[in-house]
This record gives sequence, structure tokens and C-alpha cells, in this order.
Amino acid sequence: MTETDLERKLASWSGAQTADYGAVCSDLAQLKLNKGDVAEAQQLFQQALAVTEAAHTLAEKGNASDDDWESCWEQNLQHMQQPKRPALLEPRKRHATPSQQAQLMQPSASCSMRQNGDGREDSDEMTIPFDGLHLLECYSMTQYDTVLKLEDFLRHLQWSSVAPVVRPVDDTHAVVVCANPADARSLLQTCGQPACQWQLQQFNQACAKSKALKAGELQPPRVRQKTTTAVARRLIGNALRVKGVQDKDAEQLLKSQHAEKKEARAQKERQLEAAWGED
Repeated sequence: MTETDLERKLASWSGAQTADYGAVCSDLAQLKLNKGDVAEAQQLFQQALAVTEAAHTLAEKGNASDDDWESCWEQNLQHMQQPKRPALLEPRKRHATPSQQAQLMQPSASCSMRQNGDGREDSDEMTIPFDGLHLLECYSMTQYDTVLKLEDFLRHLQWSSVAPVVRPVDDTHAVVVCANPADARSLLQTCGQPACQWQLQQFNQACAKSKALKAGELQPPRVRQKTTTAVARRLIGNALRVKGVQDKDAEQLLKSQHAEKKEARAQKERQLEAAWGED
């Protein structure tokens, strides 16, 4: 800005003389000093210095007042007391009868049960069906004979109902759980051929680690119920939140089938009750 612009700005200045006003005075004093007007330059420099010092003093007072406000607020907080929380009502104590107390002392069945890999419950009281004739042990497994390879081999064979499941024991042993003893005998005969790489033997000849498996892990595999097309469409529609995917005719047929099964079960129960009533 030129000297004329700065003089016009100072002349039209309105409001308090802040640090910006002092900066304008300083710039105008520098121009006058370069021009050779030392007296006016000195006067403007003194005015700029006075305005700047006043602005700093005012700022320091503002900070001090802020500090005082914060300290006052902290003092007030110290005198404030939190409201007391209302006391919670104690639950009514019910006196249990001796029979109920004995029942509470006994561990529930769900506490002694656990779930194995197939989601079925396992307990110490569960027994191994078929006297273990549906079980085979795969032994002498190498580092290349993984459980996944054994499962893939079993998946490509023909079975009466469902393919066996493999329970790993250690690096060299695994237990093959078949659906029934017939499938176990067929598998043992198939692996007895020279071309088969898997070595199997009956469970009564298995090692101690294999026999130490829980009874729940040695239960025969069950056939999984097939998902109908109607159910699949319903699941897809609910997952994608898309309307119109469901097959209404198939859904109606599925409901009627469920109703028929329910009625058949009810009819069977009524017949049993009638038979017991006649005796």
C-alpha cells in the first residue's frame, strides 16, 4: 500500500486501537522514514509502540480473567455433592423346600454335557453303539497322508446312507467313524487291496490314544436333511432382503406337507393313548 492509502486508512479507522492499528502506524512510519520525514516517522513509531503494548496488556488481563474463571469453577465443583443413588430394592427371598434344595445341589444335565464337532451333545454316560464295529483305525499315516486326503478318498466311495467322518488322533493315527458296521466291513475290504494307500484295522486293535476318544466323537454320522428349493429361496430372499424370490406355490406345498406330518404324529399319539386306555 502507498503512503496515501495508509494515511487514508488511519483517518477512517473506527473502533478501538488494536494491534492491527499499530501495524498500520508502523508501516506508515517506515514509508515516511524512507522518504526522509524523520519527525513524523518517530511520532508514528511511538504511537504504534503504545498501541501494541496496550493490546498486549489487555490480552494478558483477558487470560488472567479466564484463569480466574477456571479456578473459581474448580472450587465450586469441589463443594458440589453428587446426588445419592436410590437404594435398590432387595429381591424377596424365597425359602426352598428340602426337595428343592436337594435338586439345586445336584448338577444339571446341561452342565455335564458338551458338544462335539458335529454339534451333538456328549457325556460320560453316552455309550458307543454297535459295540464299536462301525469304527476303524487308520494307522501308519505319513506326513503326506493328511486327514483331508483321507476324507476326500472316503467321499468318492459308495455308501449305504452317509459317508464316514474322520476323527484325528495324532500325526500317524485317525479313527474312521462309519454309519453302520456294514459300511465299516466294506471299507476295510476296499483298503485291504494292494492298490490302496490307506492302512485300516478294526477298532479293537486300535492304539490307546484312539480308544481314549470320547464316546460322543465316535457316534455314527447322521444323514443331513436336504434343503428344499422353497426353503433355499426363502433363505436367499431373507439374506438379500429381496421380495419376489420366494416360490409361493412351493411354500404352500411345504406348509401342507408339514401340516400332514403334524397330523400324522398327533394321530399316532391318539392311537397310543387309546391303546393304553383299553388296558
